[in-house]
Amino acid sequence: MEKLRADSKRAEGEPEADDAPRATERIRPIDLQWPCLNLLGMGAWWAWIWLCYNSTQLFCLLPDAMQPNAVRFMYLASTAGIALMTLVGGLFWRRATELVRSNSFVIAMAVGAGVASALITPLELYAGFAASVVAATLTGVFTSALCLKTGYLYGQMGLGYTLTAGCIALAFAACLFFTGMALSGPVAIAFISCLPVVSAGLMSLREEDSLDISFTPDNASSPDRQARGVFYRLTVASCCIALVAGVSRGISTSVMDQGRYTEVGELIVACVGVIGIVIAGWVNAHGAKKALKGSYTALMMLAVVISLLSNFGTLVSLLSITKESLWMVMSCLMAYMAFRFDFSPVRTFGIAQSGYFVSSLVGWGIGGVLGDLTTDALKLSVSIVLCIVLLTVYVFVFRTVDIDFIVDHKRGRGHRNFVATVGAGRKGYLSAEARSGLLANTFGGSSHPGEGTDGANPPSAIDLRPQGRGYTDEELTETFALSQREIEIARMFAQGRSANWIADELTISKNTVRSHLRAAYTKLNVHTRQELIDALDQ
Repeated sequence: MEKLRADSKRAEGEPEADDAPRATERIRPIDLQWPCLNLLGMGAWWAWIWLCYNSTQLFCLLPDAMQPNAVRFMYLASTAGIALMTLVGGLFWRRATELVRSNSFVIAMAVGAGVASALITPLELYAGFAASVVAATLTGVFTSALCLKTGYLYGQMGLGYTLTAGCIALAFAACLFFTGMALSGPVAIAFISCLPVVSAGLMSLREEDSLDISFTPDNASSPDRQARGVFYRLTVASCCIALVAGVSRGISTSVMDQGRYTEVGELIVACVGVIGIVIAGWVNAHGAKKALKGSYTALMMLAVVISLLSNFGTLVSLLSITKESLWMVMSCLMAYMAFRFDFSPVRTFGIAQSGYFVSSLVGWGIGGVLGDLTTDALKLSVSIVLCIVLLTVYVFVFRTVDIDFIVDHKRGRGHRNFVATVGAGRKGYLSAEARSGLLANTFGGSSHPGEGTDGANPPSAIDLRPQGRGYTDEELTETFALSQREIEIARMFAQGRSANWIADELTISKNTVRSHLRAAYTKLNVHTRQELIDALDQ
């Protein structure tokens, strides 16, 4: 039966073996019906964050007067935990990448986060404040796996795909938030505690794409100096925004009663959900680059306006509207930089997000102190300082020209060699030794000949290829009737690039890439990626 299935795949021109799932990896119907469902895992995780920090639902069993302070201490403890663990993940990114690839590890961490969330209020009631702080800290430690998993998943996609998925996940998070707000008592606590598990479960669903190669995490290289500078500025900008919003939330948490706190949290989440939908539509109507630059500018200017209006009655906590939206935009940019410049998304997310969470943590602490000392003069001073920080970030730290660089600049350090190699391979300039050396450098070892084809099948390209070299473009066109686009995509794929990478580079859809690759496999009568490499680049 297995051989019949293999023969059927070969007859259809569908690649197998190297890139096909192993027999033990059963393809589930939900994987095929909802191939992008795993990207919504970020939304379930963020809904947990919102319900814990923008509402008092997790502490609804406590007396009303205690609930806002319980939220504050929960935030401080859990954010410290997640900041520490994401930093560790970023520093030891190779090991962290292996861990977040393991669905069982991510789910186990999510279960731990859910249990710790459910225990916070009972511990507060029956074991004291210190025990509840320990449980809150553990929620941050465990959910750090969800943060790193988010970076790993989103770091495999092109910019438009990443932004669209992030915006939809944000709108999904808003829906989950309002579902949780409609509940009460132990049911609400149980719902919130299940969200990390839901997030991990969604992230564990894989997109079924037998042509996709996960290239960057294993072969991560350091970005060039200019790209590294842009990444640092992006990280600093996100930290400054988190600090400003943290101060505003710290102040408002100190002075608002429980009823008002819930109303403001609902307003923040509703606005963020709408903004996510608007940006998603903008991306798909006018392109990712234009939508990214426009949304970044609009959100920064909105933050300045809100900080100014806070002196005239508008609650300064509404800065969280722009902070949450900018977090999504900047996180997608971080993931895309890892994708575009060929370095580890886990390292990128770990280091950048730890800085973001630490800044937010410090901001809440400062805001809590200021909230107890609030006077009219202090409110004016704080608003002026917040405006100056935001304008400085937009004008001097991370600018729209930096977005131009990220989107338009040629890829990381290995890109020039990659392009030169493809061009030389097309014209037949590379010697057998050079090709062998390239493969050893790219894949960590020398190439090995394919197993050939069944005698009942027509001769394959690897059996007919010229001695000691791969085919030129002209030979591929005349002998095997490959189109120029099929040749271009096949050579990129043979160099180790994923379908996502190729689609982003050529500004075409991933389905188009897959169609061209299947056509190339069929015409060359090869059945594995290794056979394709042997036919093109040996």
